[in-house]
Amino acid sequence: VIDIHASNAYLIEVPQIRINEIFEDFLLEPARHLNVDFIWIHKDNTILKSTLGYCLNKRNVPSLVIEMGIGSRLTYSYGNQIVEGILNCMAYLKMIDKKPVLYSSKTGYDKEVRFLNAKHAGLFITDKKVNTKIHKGERIGQIVDPLQGIVLSDVISQWVF
Repeated sequence: VIDIHASNAYLIEVPQIRINEIFEDFLLEPARHLNVDFIWIHKDNTILKSTLGYCLNKRNVPSLVIEMGIGSRLTYSYGNQIVEGILNCMAYLKMIDKKPVLYSSKTGYDKEVRFLNAKHAGLFITDKKVNTKIHKGERIGQIVDPLQGIVLSDVISQWVF
């Protein structure tokens, strides 16, 4: 099962698959054939236990969720990328007669994925495009007061991405 989701209105996400670490053994290889930019292996989380994907995987029905895009919209480029990946995954599973390709998706584990929380309330204005290499100490963007236009803080990367 491949479940395709567009991101929420506040995020821009490159095509990615998130796999619960307890299902990594039987989901990582099919995921690597789906032409996504990133595969995130994460720890067990109680919130995810109620999802369709989690329930199917617990019943040994391989299920992958692809997150991508912005604000409930799928772009043509991401859509085409994933269609190519789905056909490739079907070839990997011998559902169609085609030679599969193993994509070089970056795979990250919880310890390699970082969350960044703002020190001030306000509007985040990014300096970076999605999927850009970021170095430690580099400015990612700014938090701005949306009513006055005043810069409240620079957002500086604490890690290399």
